This record gives sequence, C-alpha cells and structure tokens, in this order.
Amino acid sequence: MEGATDAEAAAVARQTAASCGITSMDSELGVPGLALADATGTLRADGIEAALVSGHPYARSLGRFGRTVSARYRALLAGLDGEPGEAHGQFVAAMISGDLARLEAWLDGRHGPGAFARLFRAPSSAAEPEPVR
Repeated sequence: MEGATDAEAAAVARQTAASCGITSMDSELGVPGLALADATGTLRADGIEAALVSGHPYARSLGRFGRTVSARYRALLAGLDGEPGEAHGQFVAAMISGDLARLEAWLDGRHGPGAFARLFRAPSSAAEPEPVR
C-alpha cells in the first residue's frame, strides 16, 4: 500500500512545513509549486493533470505518481464505508505491524467475509510461485 505510506509521509511534511511557516511557494506554478504540493499531499486532480502535460520530466513523474498511486489510494479510501481516516489508520497499522488480522476483521465487518482478498489479492496470489532459474 504505497499510497498509505505516501499519505503518512505527506502528513509529516505538511505539519513540518506549517510549523516552519511554509504554506505556499512564491510561485505556485511550475515545478517548485508541484513539488511542494506533492510533498505535502495537497496535489489534486487538476495539478496532477497539469503535471502530466508539463514539459518538465520531474513534473511528469509527479503527475504519474499522483495518478497511479495517490489518486487511486484516495479513491479506495472514499469507496470504503466509514471515515477515510479510519480506513487509512487500519492500513498503516497493518503495514507497520505486519499483521493483517485486524485489517481483515475490520474489512470483513464492513464488507463481508473475505473482503480483503476481494479488494487486494490477485486471483493467482494463492498459487505457488514459480522457481527462478
């Protein structure tokens, strides 16, 4: 769940920036503004789209990450019942502890038995991996 860890890192960066009095860039447009928005988790759909069509390779990379990781994670949280912060906390706790039992029970309680597997596991995840030669 790269989206969950990125959201946690962005929350730390946002709090740190605010405590240092950094709430915006002198120039909100361009790579510096995109980088601040990405680092603080405030890059939204319009910023992602602008980054994707930018002439700057770093900006395009930020846009691709925003579209493929951050936006998908926000959509996942929005699609789950309850508060997004509650779901996010469950994901982070499971990742830090390495124990999926509480997350699985939480999801099962809201979406029925086997919710974790339905949401996250590929059909082939139970298959034996092929040996690397």
